[in-house]
Amino acid sequence: MPKIKSIVPVGGLVALKDSIFFRNPRDLRVSVFVPEDWDREMLSQQLKRIGCHVTSMWPPTPKLPDKTDLVFCAVMVQQSSVRMEWMGPECIVPVIAVVNYENPTILELALRMGAKNILMSPFRSSGVLSILTSSLHVHEEHLMLSQKNQRLEKKLLFSGLISDAKAVLMRTGPMSNTDAYERLRGQAMAKRISIEEVARSVIDADTLLSKSI
Repeated sequence: MPKIKSIVPVGGLVALKDSIFFRNPRDLRVSVFVPEDWDREMLSQQLKRIGCHVTSMWPPTPKLPDKTDLVFCAVMVQQSSVRMEWMGPECIVPVIAVVNYENPTILELALRMGAKNILMSPFRSSGVLSILTSSLHVHEEHLMLSQKNQRLEKKLLFSGLISDAKAVLMRTGPMSNTDAYERLRGQAMAKRISIEEVARSVIDADTLLSKSI
């Protein structure tokens, strides 16, 4: 599945370029992990009518078929102990759980699988495209939030490094917080490296000196 390449503001909203959500369904490669029965046949036929490339099999495979964009997977109590690398909250592709009855155990298994949506069986063919589209959209939003969190965590980490490095410099001689930052920034510009790298080298040097005393 292609990664989100860029996020571009459009009229106050956020548009995803090269997003799977905005791709033609004919481009989607869908894996259907459902026992061979009439429901699987109906689901596969409807996906093909939409224009998807469909691979149907049972049981689920440890690895997804090459270039899979979306998964429909049956939820069964007897399969509850089976865990595939593509399942879970951080699943790499959208997963739609296929269930033939509702109870707390089945719904919990669907959530543990990482399902972004649930398709009840027997199902109406008219609802497949809606579930497919909404699941892709939810998955894209999840990816965006994960990337945003990673950027914030990285920013906080670098902020902490810079603060610690400034504290080290201010201990070595009389200088203000601003002066310490400008010294780090100057070193980064002179060496053509990031200020985070300079901060880390200052902290490492201070740690090494402390251990040698």
